Amino acid sequence: MVLGVIGFSIPFWLNPHTKKLPGRFSYTLDLRDEFGWELALGFTSFVIAGAGVVGTTLGVKAHYRCPRCESLPMSLRAGGLLLFPTSCPECGARLS
Repeated sequence: MVLGVIGFSIPFWLNPHTKKLPGRFSYTLDLRDEFGWELALGFTSFVIAGAGVVGTTLGVKAHYRCPRCESLPMSLRAGGLLLFPTSCPECGARLS
């Protein structure tokens, strides 16, 4: 995911697409200002970051389950997955 974010920001770092307006600078995101390699790098980086998110999600779902009830230890207060729980919130089984 980090490589995708870094790759996506490289064209903006190399060529920030600024135009001088009276009294200020303005950033533009027009396709006519992009080179072909910048578009390809942006698309590839987007795919790499998406694959990282999907891989992380599938990895957590596959390896972070309760051995007794097969549920994921979720928390409503934390807004997502509990990190390093000692017991399953559903059935109370001890988690290692």
